[in-house]
Amino acid sequence: MSDFSGKSSFLFKISAAKLINISFVFGTSKLSVLSYMANK
Repeated sequence: MSDFSGKSSFLFKISAAKLINISFVFGTSKLSVLSYMANK
């Protein structure tokens, strides 16, 4: 059981890191689009 919980927490950390990475990329692209529109 302890091995299973360790694996699940490891997978949870990976998925959380992926979510943070995706939201970071989405946020930066949004900012770049906004700055591009402001400079036009």
